[in-house]
Amino acid sequence: MNRYFLLVLCLVTLSNVQLGQSQSDVAKIAAAVFKALSPLLYEMKEDISCVKSEIANLSETVSHLAEELQ
Repeated sequence: MNRYFLLVLCLVTLSNVQLGQSQSDVAKIAAAVFKALSPLLYEMKEDISCVKSEIANLSETVSHLAEELQ
């Protein structure tokens, strides 16, 4: 299953919690959503870390190219 679809599904589930539900029901739903999102958020953190690294590499390459052009 696409992880972004899972994220949206969890958020929709959490947003559909009824105001009349008991605190324990809401706590159970929130715990289930958090449990489902934890691995997903960890993967997204890893993706963001990789993107930051690539941006840093590209920035360094651009700096070297700029130096060579001068």
